Amino acid sequence: MGWVIQRYRGRIRVMEKELAMNRSETVAPAPRLDRKAIEAFIASNLPNASLKTIIDHFQTNNSMVYTVPAPLRPGELIQTLRQERLRALRDEGRKPDEIAAATGLSESYVRKIWKKDT
Repeated sequence: MGWVIQRYRGRIRVMEKELAMNRSETVAPAPRLDRKAIEAFIASNLPNASLKTIIDHFQTNNSMVYTVPAPLRPGELIQTLRQERLRALRDEGRKPDEIAAATGLSESYVRKIWKKDT
């Protein structure tokens, strides 16, 4: 019985090595993680930007995403960029529904900000 277990353990090791080699060939390297890269990613994916999308894109974890753009938190950074885009689009004369689609904010929130600033 012992020789059967040893034989299968050997086969499992070989399969694990092959699987690791296949993974290393197909996995793209993670993009470089710095504040400018995070801001650029958020700006290009603003309607659906979130902590999860940042983590998935940079293939990292929560603590790295929180420490790199310090003192701002990722959520604050996303909100700041959304507010800037909202003001820029409003100054261009865009409608609230277009602004909501471009920023990822709700249309009711855009209308509320619109009324508050005028």
